[in-house]
Amino acid sequence: MKLTMKMVLLLVAMLLALSDAQNTEEKTIICNGGNLPDYDYQQAVLNTLGDVIYNTWDTAFRWKKISNTVNGKKAWAIGACWDGLNKGTCIRCLQVANDKLTFNCGRRQGPSYALGGQVTLQDCRLRYEVYDFDFVTYGADAHDEQPGPNDIVITMECDVEENQLQFTLEYLFLGTA
Repeated sequence: MKLTMKMVLLLVAMLLALSDAQNTEEKTIICNGGNLPDYDYQQAVLNTLGDVIYNTWDTAFRWKKISNTVNGKKAWAIGACWDGLNKGTCIRCLQVANDKLTFNCGRRQGPSYALGGQVTLQDCRLRYEVYDFDFVTYGADAHDEQPGPNDIVITMECDVEENQLQFTLEYLFLGTA
C-alpha cells in the first residue's frame, strides 16, 4: 500500500488530535444556595467567565483571575488548566466546565444564577463569585486590600468527596514595577 502525502498528513493530524484530548471527567460541582440579586450581576458573571475561558492559558501559571463590572455590580472568576494542555485544549476544557457550571448553578437555580459556583474537572477548573475570593485579608475593609510586593498567595483545595486531601499551592509573587 502506497501512502500519499495527503494520507500521511491526515494520519499525523489524527494522532495529534488524539494526543491533545483533555479529560473533562467531573470531580466536583459546587453551587452557592443563594441567588444573584439582579440581572446586572448575572451579566457581570457571564462576561467574567467568558474572559477567564479565553485568557487563562496565556498566563505563566495557567490560571487567571478576572473581574468585571456591569452597572456597578462586580463579579470575579478564576480558571485553571493543568500542565500539559495546550491553548486549544485548555479553552475547550474550560468551555465544558462553563457549560456544567451554568447548567448546574445557572438557570436551574430559577430566574437567576447562584451567588457563586465552582466546577472542577480532571484537567481544569472554573469558579465564579460576587466577591474577591483569592486574597487572604484581615480587617473591616478586607476586600479593598491587595497583596503587597513580597506577599505569597496560597490557595488550598480539599476534595472531601474522594476522601483525600488535595492541596493546590499557587505562589504569586507580585513584583514592583
